[in-house]
Amino acid sequence: MAKIELRLPFIVGMISAMKKAFSRLTIPMMIIGLSISACGPQINSASRFSTSTPDTTIAYATPTFSPTKTVVSKAILPEEIPAGITLKFWHPWSGEMANLITEMVGEFNESNEWGITVDAEFHSDEIVFIDDMNQAIQEGNPPELIAAPGYYLRFLEASGFALRDLQKFIHSQYWGFSNDEAASFLPVFWNADVSSGKRLGIPAYQSGYLIFYNQTWARELGYSELPSDPEDFKNQTCKAGSAYLNDSDLTNNGTGGWVYSYNPSVFYSWLKAFGGGNEIEINNSNTLGRSENIESGSYLYDLFFENCAWIGRQQQPFEYFSNRQALAYSGRMEDILTQERVNKLNNSNDVWSVLPYPSITAKPVLLVDGDSFAITSQNEENALAAWVFVRWLLSPENQIRMVEEAGTFPLSETAINLLKDYKNMHPAWAAALGYLPLAEKVPDDSNWGLTKEVLSDISWKLIQYNTKRDDIPMIFQDAQNLLSEITR
Repeated sequence: MAKIELRLPFIVGMISAMKKAFSRLTIPMMIIGLSISACGPQINSASRFSTSTPDTTIAYATPTFSPTKTVVSKAILPEEIPAGITLKFWHPWSGEMANLITEMVGEFNESNEWGITVDAEFHSDEIVFIDDMNQAIQEGNPPELIAAPGYYLRFLEASGFALRDLQKFIHSQYWGFSNDEAASFLPVFWNADVSSGKRLGIPAYQSGYLIFYNQTWARELGYSELPSDPEDFKNQTCKAGSAYLNDSDLTNNGTGGWVYSYNPSVFYSWLKAFGGGNEIEINNSNTLGRSENIESGSYLYDLFFENCAWIGRQQQPFEYFSNRQALAYSGRMEDILTQERVNKLNNSNDVWSVLPYPSITAKPVLLVDGDSFAITSQNEENALAAWVFVRWLLSPENQIRMVEEAGTFPLSETAINLLKDYKNMHPAWAAALGYLPLAEKVPDDSNWGLTKEVLSDISWKLIQYNTKRDDIPMIFQDAQNLLSEITR
């Protein structure tokens, strides 16, 4: 029998650190003003930032979604903000995105009428951010505003660290969104941070998990249509791998198909493609060994050992894809802009696009995730100042700046309508946008930070040289046992 083994001490270390950190959290939940128990963006107020006429109750106005109508009450916040408030804002973004945020923070600090000063601090990536945030909480000095994954917001809430309920800000007569502004936000993003009637966050940055696919090469291999299901995807990637095995160049043997990925959201996408994964969403790891999940794992095993998928030496697949060493690879929306640059540098004229994960059902799989703004300050005036900054960042104009910099999803219909030129300039991004009605959120319960590391480990274990196909049920069983242990 195969016994799943942790690849890295990181998983155990992460579990230990998080449990240790939050076992010492004694910060009580604080009463947060006049909270509103509602999960939709319906507004019953006139916004200080807009002259639009308020409606009594509204629902989302997007053409591809059918949200539930919710009636909300008014909330009261101060009508003025004292001059000279300074806020700390922490986020996990780096590189060009971090530079843009720094630039935008400077603009806000210079222009806002209340003299609010935001001190933005980037923390490299999600892991570093969470570690730094945990330490700041233990030391009693957390930032007033953060951008963080939804599962971490839920983890904080479940651990006794109070986050502000943003409903009262959204629905404020003076500071909230207008009806039209709220209705414009896409429900798949907008509703993600509501937990038991409390809004822990509001979307800041949303990306999607996609397959990058070389259409020109696929046509040369005899495929004029995009893969319609997992079997079709396997046939195409196997043929790409076979083409290189049978040519005269020995150096390209073993390449050509899909670049195998250990990313947990990629693995979870494949679970969903075979009708599995639902037990993770409901936080019930006792059924991880369901037949649908095992079928998905067997599929990935076959892809790899039948020369339809491969592991490269380079950390990123962009060069492999540009040079036709890979027919397909798994990536995020942000990778679209990078792939465009790499193809241009390599003078590649191949036509390529992105697609959701082909499924055994009629609905392909597009998972989305990202970060949300959350306010931690329990000081009423500081919290309101943080909200004013968040609201400014979420204006359509600023949403567009972040989309154009990172290549991620716009958060609202208003922003989408203002990105027509961008769509024309980036056809793969436009294709991803067209799949947005398929989008569903990556699990965001408080245990996802631990669960995803175990899923990544399953993905790794499946393709080890000593793994046999008959071992796959036991691999899932061992993973189930591990999940039960670390999430209880």
